Amino acid sequence: MSSDDLELCHVMLVFRHGDRSPVLPRMGKNIVMDDKEKAFWADRLVTSEHEAVLDKMAKTAGLTRDAPPPTNGLIIGGGWPSGYLTQLGSEQMIAHGKAMRAKYATFLADATPDDLYVRSTNVPRTIRSAQSVLYGMFPEHLLSDDIFIHLDENCRLSMGKQMDYFNMSTKLKSRRHESPVKDIDVLERLVQDAAGLDEGEDVKWSFRTPLSILTCIMPLSTISLTFLWLLVREILVCRKAHAFPFPAGLTDTVLDKTIEHNAWEWHATLGNKPFLKDAFGGGVHEVMGYLHTAKQGASSHKLTVLSGHDDTLTALLVALQLRKPGVAHLMPSYGSMIVFELWRSKKTPADEWYVAATFDEEPIYFGDHTESVLCPFGHVETLVAAFHEG
Repeated sequence: MSSDDLELCHVMLVFRHGDRSPVLPRMGKNIVMDDKEKAFWADRLVTSEHEAVLDKMAKTAGLTRDAPPPTNGLIIGGGWPSGYLTQLGSEQMIAHGKAMRAKYATFLADATPDDLYVRSTNVPRTIRSAQSVLYGMFPEHLLSDDIFIHLDENCRLSMGKQMDYFNMSTKLKSRRHESPVKDIDVLERLVQDAAGLDEGEDVKWSFRTPLSILTCIMPLSTISLTFLWLLVREILVCRKAHAFPFPAGLTDTVLDKTIEHNAWEWHATLGNKPFLKDAFGGGVHEVMGYLHTAKQGASSHKLTVLSGHDDTLTALLVALQLRKPGVAHLMPSYGSMIVFELWRSKKTPADEWYVAATFDEEPIYFGDHTESVLCPFGHVETLVAAFHEG
């Protein structure tokens, strides 16, 4: 179908927060965030001057602009300075915002704050990331005092403690040879040695964060956890982005293999349909709800912005069966973005609707519908129904 036959009706951006400082302060005897490293990361967080600008761009509210933000504590993911957006991360998200404004220059030419609906998890790094994207997209509205980031205390845009992130590797230990990384046993031994972990030794996770905050993201039983690739990935990714030295024995090759294996772990975990339905059914319902209301003409918004985490994007990819040809396990990096476009046919019948999706500006496809990036809305609804019936 020619683009001349279609009208763009709605755009939805779903992204992972930008670059951040490491969440976890230690792994084994050799990887420990000492005072010098804490100072290193503190110096790289969003500056107070920049925070003041971002706060002028958008302010937080409940699910409606008249509702106050949730009173429950922010989910930090680590004691300061761990787990916060860096200045690099904010600049990264501003650049994404500028790119999106350029891409949709015609569609958003006269956009006002009333044309936007913005959601975020109740986490500083996702809130700051949303503000940064908005600043990149709509600098003309910097002082409007009329753009809100809506927060939900139930965190539907994240799988939260249902995911039990920090026992993922343990639960998949018996299946690890399904990994695309064929030398996974050798790699695990290498990383254990580099971290100073004895065979079978637990990774001790030390926090100064109040337990009331920790229990928002994981069960208390996981305070002491076994070897996990998610932890290796996050330590190395953060260090590489800021040229902070890797632990002795760990290299870029180890990082690449870690990312590849951990991506398999995520998809293997979320491939359990009953689990995914229980953990992220509310998230899928919310995301599809924005498309439905736009399709039905029940929403005045042109643009929906959803700021989340790696689990937000990965869960959507699996639940909606979104695939990129040639890539077995799509996994979001810092700042990764899924963009959904809702299109309507200009021809009769006028109720022909389509959804197009991209992942980091590359086309992705719904299920077995690979002949066109434009997927009939009814086909997407069928996939969603199958997910909820799961």
